Amino acid sequence: YNDEWHLISSSFSGDTEAPIISIDPSTITLTIDEVDGYDFMTGVSASDNVTASNNINIRIVQNNVKNTPGSYSIIYGAQDEAGNMSIAVRIVIVENNNFSIVVNNVDGGTVDVANTAKSGSVVNFTASVQNTDWDTYSYQGMNIKSMSGEILHTLSSNQLAFEMPNQNIILEPIFNKTGTYIVKNGVVNSQTISNYSSSLQSKTYISHNTKNDTSRTTVSGNNKNNIGIIDVTGFSYVDAELSVSYSSTGNIWSYTGTSSVSLGSKTLYSHSSDVTSFTIPITNFDISSMSGKQTISLSTNLKYTCTNWWYDQNTTGTVTISLKNFYLHN
Repeated sequence: YNDEWHLISSSFSGDTEAPIISIDPSTITLTIDEVDGYDFMTGVSASDNVTASNNINIRIVQNNVKNTPGSYSIIYGAQDEAGNMSIAVRIVIVENNNFSIVVNNVDGGTVDVANTAKSGSVVNFTASVQNTDWDTYSYQGMNIKSMSGEILHTLSSNQLAFEMPNQNIILEPIFNKTGTYIVKNGVVNSQTISNYSSSLQSKTYISHNTKNDTSRTTVSGNNKNNIGIIDVTGFSYVDAELSVSYSSTGNIWSYTGTSSVSLGSKTLYSHSSDVTSFTIPITNFDISSMSGKQTISLSTNLKYTCTNWWYDQNTTGTVTISLKNFYLHN
């Protein structure tokens, strides 16, 4: 025996059975910070066929556990009063420290991520973008901050995982509003348009009775509707969708109509046509030079020439432009 073990009695010379060491649990997992303060004798006991448990000498023979992630072993030894000895092994797994993750969600979306993670581990997350009736947002990336607010790292929009640092962190996702609807599917956003005229149309209607006409009479008319006022500050482009319709009745020699939509001093769209109905999109119209409050206007003009006639005949013409969608974005 070495100096740590002593044959302490001769009265048990007939006892040759070694103690039985129990280790519960036989494998434990600790973080780096938990190693130094952990009592490795916790859960360790021994029993013997002769010696009472409190008289069994049980101790740690070898402990190579370090404050570094890895798998280690601890060897325990037990000796009864007859000098019989036994050993047993406990496995200790040391992992990186566990730190908290706090998410500061902002308007525009949410981030789904674990509440805690071990330093050095890969943390995956998902970013859910908000799409409301009027606004569209996009996930632009995320700042990883210390608890004091210092930016430790910034993720781009296509990075949906990061390595957990050796500290508690705050995640601050970046959701940018990429645009706002002024009119969506024929409905006005009352929060972003003022002085609303209650109509998304401009209609020109003209009529003429040809009784006793001996020449081709030309009839014309026009109409303009200022839909409302919007603030375009901070936006670079406009998308819109327009619906234009023309109709006429009676004997008409020629028929022309024009329709247009304007934002402030800029004409977003203008069209001249004969009797034709259609829907047209406007995409990425540049308004980057504009700022402040601007008026949305719809205008229609109509002119037709009647066939000369000698008796009562009513002729009519109509041109209508309708604004279905109007979207500001960058």
